[in-house]
Amino acid sequence: MAIVPNSLVPAADNLVGPFERRYPEYEQAFEEVSGVDAYSLEQAEQFSRLAPIRYCTLPEFYLFEASDDYLPQDYLEEKKSYEVRKTRSQSSFQNYYCHLRDLVCGTALRKGVGTPENVASEWGNFFEDVDLEGHSVLSFAKEAFTEALDGGVSAIWVEYPKLPESLSAAEERRLNPRPYFVLMRMEQVLECRYDVFNAQIGAQSIFGAFPTYLRVKTEVRRQSEQNEFFEEVIPAVRVYDIANLADNSVSELSDQPEATTDQQRVRCRLYTKKNEPGNVDKYLLEETSYLSIPFIPFVPVFGGKKEAFFRARPLLFDIARLNLNHWSISADLAETIHLTSSPILTGTGVRPDDEVKAGSGRALFSQNPDAKFNLMSASMEGASVTLENLRRIEQAMERLAAVAMTTGKTQAESGFAKLLDRSQSDSQLAVLVQGLEDALNRALLYASAYREIPEVRVTISKNFIPVKMHSQQVMALSSLFKDSNAITIEMFLRMLEAGEMFEGLPDFSVKKLLEDMGMDGTETARDLDLDGKTQMANRGQIQVDNTTPASEGRDLEAMEASIEQTEADSATI
Repeated sequence: MAIVPNSLVPAADNLVGPFERRYPEYEQAFEEVSGVDAYSLEQAEQFSRLAPIRYCTLPEFYLFEASDDYLPQDYLEEKKSYEVRKTRSQSSFQNYYCHLRDLVCGTALRKGVGTPENVASEWGNFFEDVDLEGHSVLSFAKEAFTEALDGGVSAIWVEYPKLPESLSAAEERRLNPRPYFVLMRMEQVLECRYDVFNAQIGAQSIFGAFPTYLRVKTEVRRQSEQNEFFEEVIPAVRVYDIANLADNSVSELSDQPEATTDQQRVRCRLYTKKNEPGNVDKYLLEETSYLSIPFIPFVPVFGGKKEAFFRARPLLFDIARLNLNHWSISADLAETIHLTSSPILTGTGVRPDDEVKAGSGRALFSQNPDAKFNLMSASMEGASVTLENLRRIEQAMERLAAVAMTTGKTQAESGFAKLLDRSQSDSQLAVLVQGLEDALNRALLYASAYREIPEVRVTISKNFIPVKMHSQQVMALSSLFKDSNAITIEMFLRMLEAGEMFEGLPDFSVKKLLEDMGMDGTETARDLDLDGKTQMANRGQIQVDNTTPASEGRDLEAMEASIEQTEADSATI
């Protein structure tokens, strides 16, 4: 993670220089440390309880480890047989968790992230490339939400490019740097302390919870000095805290609440791991730098029930546990089928030292005329019960998903019941999506504070039903516009856009359409037809007919039946 350019940071004489001269023993204490990469107690508990999700998201790495807990060794089972059974069980795993997680994430963001139409030039192409890696705000939001669902919480770090010290003001303006986002997963954050105080963010004074101390696990990549084809990857830890520069001392903000924001900066210390024998847990302080803002630009994104500032119970945690239980039962069933298809040869009337020969076609030859041979296999009498148990677990996972599922629905089920199920599941998801929207807007506010550029906001639709408006709904909106003059032409078009009536049109924009029509969006039907005739007909853009009310001649019962039938056919994922 980069630090801000020198043009945005106070002079060096006010920062590192006097600090090193006045407190050399303080810096010396941090030159070589151990334990900087250790999780705090809260983070360690959060990380340990996510083991079921880790098994499901990375089965190729962790599933064999999970078999020790979910496929225990049977009584009197030989060690070699147990190892073979564990290896064979890997093919029985079906990843329901990842499927349902991707379904939840896709449903939450299926209508995209609404970006502002008028954005200040200082933002540049921010919404097309929010992380300087070519990812749009929608792609970044999907990745952040996915990580939040897996870890209960993820985070957005707002960063600013590190520029050369010799860069002039003219060169900096020509380069036009801008802030960008960095995604932090839950396991990257080693410790996060927070406090409630007032922070000056740009032109706003916000009172709320802000982090005061943050340790983040990262890495430093360097080209090897001995081999140009080899890149060294060194484990590292970045430590952020609040530095009070008024008296050249460092303290947490909670210890000095009277300090002004002009005297406060975010200090960043980079610790890299020593690569020496016997010092495997030692870290060295490589550099100390400062951000140009008085707060730590760290924004949590929650993917479950919030428990603390940076801790939450994942929404799909129980699905991961059921998925592993489903895998355990499937592995036992597969083992039973394997034993049934591979019977064991048994013999009677044969002594162990008798010579028994087997030929082609499993033919056996024995010198004892009274010898009898038979094949013994495992019984499949309990297979039906096992299959029923698997179906029960699959239905339980679908019920716990945050979106309505279609499996098990009968044709006789009413459209209203389906719509009610969908409404209940969407209400759960809407809360998390609102939290994602708030996190993105808070991160955008932090980004605007780096260069004091105008704040922008994004929106995420909470309507997850993947169906276009039907004709009755369009007629009702048309009546509001043409007959009642209750809404403007811009509102009418935006309501149609929200109903996916313009889906599939490339680069469609209500604002651009209004500009092409020569309107500003505030016109009503009365403004467009002052003398009872369509004034816009000469432009060939829009036809307005107010001679017949839209609601006249409708059969109310037929319309309600049509709506119910339409919702019954389309209110599914």
